[in-house]
Amino acid sequence: GFGKNLNGQLGIHQEDDAQETDYPHPIHLMRIPGENGFEDLGPAMHVTCGLDSTFVTMMTGQVRVMGGSKYGQTGQGNHGNCAVPQQISGLQGPHIQMVAGMYHAAAVGC
Repeated sequence: GFGKNLNGQLGIHQEDDAQETDYPHPIHLMRIPGENGFEDLGPAMHVTCGLDSTFVTMMTGQVRVMGGSKYGQTGQGNHGNCAVPQQISGLQGPHIQMVAGMYHAAAVGC
């Protein structure tokens, strides 16, 4: 991913506002903090972007989300930003399709 990461939509954890929020070159998105540094989440098969949130459907059928959730659009049950990719509980299956708008998202499972 690349571009603005103001609300964490690139999945890059930022400790404070002093850190860089613009990423003009591609960076690796699907990594989460682990015991030994950052761990890869594995291959993705589809990416959907809203205004300030990103949804990634993984090959495993999991859906991961990162970014802004002012209106609850990340499906995490709160209104806080997801600074690193979080799994959306209840959304898993081989045929999940996501769409995202400015302040909402929807999923369909086949």
